[in-house]
Amino acid sequence: SGMTARFIFSKTFPQGFTVSEWAEDTDPFDVPEIAIAEATMNINGDLVTSSTPTPTMITVAVLPNSNADRNFNVAAEQNRAGRGRRPAGDVVNVVVSYADGRSPRFVEGKLLAYTPSVSAASGGRIKTPTYTFAFSDIKTDY
Repeated sequence: SGMTARFIFSKTFPQGFTVSEWAEDTDPFDVPEIAIAEATMNINGDLVTSSTPTPTMITVAVLPNSNADRNFNVAAEQNRAGRGRRPAGDVVNVVVSYADGRSPRFVEGKLLAYTPSVSAASGGRIKTPTYTFAFSDIKTDY
């Protein structure tokens, strides 16, 4: 589809790196739906709604052992808490470029989860590594 994404980690990769090595066996760049409001009924049967800020989540799947996979692993290890470890505290920003010209920007994010080691799939191949992020906002240019 000609999609690329530039990931900028404020401390680990301040210049950022571009990802184009997307996985083919799962959704490579998944942005699930988010709830923007909740609805209830009051005692008189009137609809009452309220809005709550919700982070925008993305999950990225890349080819195992690709440059993108290695860079994400470096960033994840630098941001992982543990005994004797001080997390880097990276703030993540992502600019996605689609072939049709759309270019959403995900801002003020954090890496939440990653695949910490190589896993084998039952079909005899290496499992696709995934990385999950949460962002405070998304800016769309379309």
